[in-house]
Amino acid sequence: MNEVLASIAVAVVSSLAVPVLFTVPGFLLYSAYTRGLRSPEPHDRLFLARTVVGSLIVHSLALPWTFRLIEGLREGTSSAWEFAVWALVVLIAAPVLAGSIAATAVRLRRPRWVAAALDYTALAHHIRTPDAWQWHFSRRRPDFVRVHLKDHRVVLGYLGSRSFAASDPSRRDLFLERQFMPGTGKVYGPPVPSSDGVWINGDEIAFVEFHGAGRQDRGDAGDKEVPGHE
Repeated sequence: MNEVLASIAVAVVSSLAVPVLFTVPGFLLYSAYTRGLRSPEPHDRLFLARTVVGSLIVHSLALPWTFRLIEGLREGTSSAWEFAVWALVVLIAAPVLAGSIAATAVRLRRPRWVAAALDYTALAHHIRTPDAWQWHFSRRRPDFVRVHLKDHRVVLGYLGSRSFAASDPSRRDLFLERQFMPGTGKVYGPPVPSSDGVWINGDEIAFVEFHGAGRQDRGDAGDKEVPGHE
């Protein structure tokens, strides 16, 4: 009876091992590669193809280690701890690291031949990003912004590390950590008293102006740094 249960357990583990080995690394790699981006969900075949290809890439890089581990298991020199470390690195850590490195690499625009190669293979950041909203906000650059609403109101604010821009195409709301009162003309006035930020409904936004995080005009005060600038 014990032998039968052991055989069943081995069969179950073996049947689960193959899907895990060839889906988990690819899924984690692609998730890390597309982190921070929102796009339509891929259909089942494309999702399966991406996960399998990603898993094959990871396993190809780890092939020498895998062969040594298998050989050690045959000779009885490998321990359970070594197998656990292999699983942690190859199935989890390596895919996440590889995806993050790839996502950083595709943002490169220099040298020119690298940019041309990325454009040709459709891996460049501006190609893999579905729209201009996500392209700009995914760069996480601090900006002083002027948000024009559809009812012709204007909101002046600062987009910093504690701000947020939704990446969901159906809900493009914006949270600015600081809000400023309007100055004379198209300039930033003083901060709104006791303000802890401002939330703006994406449906009300007509367009947004970005003025960088440098120095901005403040009316009569001339070319001075905006209050609260970090």
